[in-house]
Amino acid sequence: MAMLARREHAVRELQTKLLAKGHGRGTVDVVISQLVEDRMISDQRYAETLVHSRRNGGYGPVRIAYELREKGVDDGIVDEYLDFNDHRWIEELERVRTLKYGETRPSSYQDWAKRANFLSNRGFTSDQVRRVLGEFGSNF
Repeated sequence: MAMLARREHAVRELQTKLLAKGHGRGTVDVVISQLVEDRMISDQRYAETLVHSRRNGGYGPVRIAYELREKGVDDGIVDEYLDFNDHRWIEELERVRTLKYGETRPSSYQDWAKRANFLSNRGFTSDQVRRVLGEFGSNF
């Protein structure tokens, strides 16, 4: 219960933590089943919370989807909470770019590539990055 009081957990994530603490598989399965039944843990709620917090933290859909899958969230739930084509990703990418680089445009290919790499590493798709930075050479 202490783990659940701090933050939301995905079902598999909590299961892994309990097993790592030395609890038996049978006991963990019973506890997890009861927690799911009592709606104390939910992959849907976890996904919604993680998407919201990571988006506000400047991360893109690719990175968020990866994190959700790493925690054991089903692909169907990931797809339900992450729409890669949502216009808000472009707005978030613009915000992240402006925070990092200001309003200046890339001055060289190396500068453009550095910015594109940074934004890609934050989890934005290459199409989203090109929409915000422009194709190389189109804005020099």
